[in-house]
Amino acid sequence: MPNTVIKITAEATGWHRNLRCESPELPDGWAVVPEAELAVLKARGGVVNFTVQTAPVSDYPDLADRRTGDRGAPYPVAAGLTAGTYVPPVTPEPVEPEPTDTEVLNALLGVSE
Repeated sequence: MPNTVIKITAEATGWHRNLRCESPELPDGWAVVPEAELAVLKARGGVVNFTVQTAPVSDYPDLADRRTGDRGAPYPVAAGLTAGTYVPPVTPEPVEPEPTDTEVLNALLGVSE
């Protein structure tokens, strides 16, 4: 059974990578998104806030810890999803190209092209 998983650490824009996972292994640094929370995740496109809690194995019997293969450990779960704040990426200031040697020499000599 596929699960939706979300990366616990957000990008600089406030967006959390998330995907529908067919793998039976939960990657390190990711949490399962409960079905009840999917509507918020989809509505916000991954720009969300949440807390990480643990769920008993019985809630996700098809998952295994990626590092150990253990199906007996509790899994991180993204709980209480709410709308996050999107932070637009910083647009760098345009950089003027450096003048060529010819342009510098012409400027020094007062030659116009």
